[in-house]
Amino acid sequence: MMAGLLNVSLPWLLFGVGPSPETDSHNDFVRLVSGHLERIKRLHDETALTIKRLEAELARHSARPSE
Repeated sequence: MMAGLLNVSLPWLLFGVGPSPETDSHNDFVRLVSGHLERIKRLHDETALTIKRLEAELARHSARPSE
């Protein structure tokens, strides 16, 4: 089961013998960078939401009479 999940042969998984897993460095790179980009986009969205909340909080406090 684990060998299938990792896309390697059972002998390679258990003993390190036999054909090694094929690597496609281009696809790995694209997948890695895409993951980072998605994380940055989520962080960007979270930052925008936090900015809006801060602006709303400032607007509420600015509307109050000075003490």
